[in-house]
Amino acid sequence: MTKKTTPELRPAVLPAGILCGLLVALAGCGSDENTDDNVQYGGTLPDAAPREVRHEGMTETDYGDLDRADVGLHIPWAQNPISRDPVPDATLARLTDVTAETLTGFDRVTFTFEPRMAGYQLRLVEGGGGGCDGAEPGTDAAVQLAIEFPRTVANDGGTPLVDTRDLAPDLPTLVRAMQTCDEDDKVRWLLAVRGETEFRLLEVRMGNQVVVDLRSTQVDSIDPEVSDPN
Repeated sequence: MTKKTTPELRPAVLPAGILCGLLVALAGCGSDENTDDNVQYGGTLPDAAPREVRHEGMTETDYGDLDRADVGLHIPWAQNPISRDPVPDATLARLTDVTAETLTGFDRVTFTFEPRMAGYQLRLVEGGGGGCDGAEPGTDAAVQLAIEFPRTVANDGGTPLVDTRDLAPDLPTLVRAMQTCDEDDKVRWLLAVRGETEFRLLEVRMGNQVVVDLRSTQVDSIDPEVSDPN
């Protein structure tokens, strides 16, 4: 098993203006029916221990091919669980595409839905993590990020909507992404990483996408300055 190390995280001091900008970002943009008042960030999901949180701003490089104006919510780099409740009583979201790529300093996994963005739960898990309940075997990686999409399907009458449900991109941080559940209106994926990892979440409103960035915490130095997240 890979030996885990915990980097020393330097506290970031948030000037008043920047803190307000972050709160505005978490408050959401526009009038999308999937509002941001049900996003939980910095807390814990059931049976999950608290983890360190690091705040950093977004640069143009961080957006990659995404249009900055389309990113309606930005959860900064963290190791804490993140969740959003699905839209109640709405039609099921459909997961139609999953892609993985590497960008400067991090790897990116993009989940695309129709006709709306799905709710989600993300948290780091060690061992197991497979199946619909997380109790079955997962990947061989010592560290994995489990992503669940409630009230979501990834099939149409039993025919998979996602062409490849087990990706092995062999990227700097991400080594495998696999679907472990598509039952009872819940879809679950595991992202296997090479070691101690933190993740960042972006919501792309115009494309109904949930974007998850991953990067190793094994860095020599980290700039504690925080810029406007959106």
